[in-house]
Amino acid sequence: MKILILGYGNPGRQDDGLGPALIKALEYKGVDAGDGVNNVTLDSDYQLNIEYALDLAKNDVVIFVDASVTAGEPFEFTEIGPSEEVSFTTHSMSAESLLGLTSDLMETPLKAYQLAIRGYSFEFEEGLTAEARNNLTDAVNFIIIFISKPTD
Repeated sequence: MKILILGYGNPGRQDDGLGPALIKALEYKGVDAGDGVNNVTLDSDYQLNIEYALDLAKNDVVIFVDASVTAGEPFEFTEIGPSEEVSFTTHSMSAESLLGLTSDLMETPLKAYQLAIRGYSFEFEEGLTAEARNNLTDAVNFIIIFISKPTD
């Protein structure tokens, strides 16, 4: 089972950097591609782009990780599916649209999840708020347990 964990957001806007921060935390804990146990690939970016469709198609499971102003604390984890309407701007697209494109182009069955970590402040400033760091810790622990279990 090949798993891609894709964290996205802008670390220069405080808690918007929760997605990339989760990827860094997993790297620090030694969760890497080809680890012999989980076969996990980690990646991060400022936003989701159309180019990720090929990366998704190479995996069985993808977990999208982003900050959220509306998620419950400390995070929400939900299964998501492809959007029937693929839409994007010149710079970004939604996880569901990306899944739709992957499904249409590659005909690849893919199990996908959204990990929305609760954020609080999104000002132009480096560093997470204390509350977001606490939520990040809970999210990292959850993901480590999740990827260690076999998925259907």
